[in-house]
Amino acid sequence: AALAKNSTLTALCLRQSRIGDQGATALAAALEKNNSLTELDLKWNRISTEGVNTLALAFSKNTTLTELNLTENGYSIDVWRRSRLA
Repeated sequence: AALAKNSTLTALCLRQSRIGDQGATALAAALEKNNSLTELDLKWNRISTEGVNTLALAFSKNTTLTELNLTENGYSIDVWRRSRLA
């Protein structure tokens, strides 16, 4: 909830936080409303294809995020590419 309302935070590193799909879903809901974050690092967070799909939907509504690190998670890169093109 705090991220959704925050208007000053521009970079967020959650590397190795083990947020998983549940955390990715919560983050996605906040990202749909956030208009200041430009960089997000989610490396090594055990996010599967399900979590990536949820994030992709949020990113399609977020116009400020320009850098995203999703490496070393448990999803298929092909799924990420398809979801970004949809």
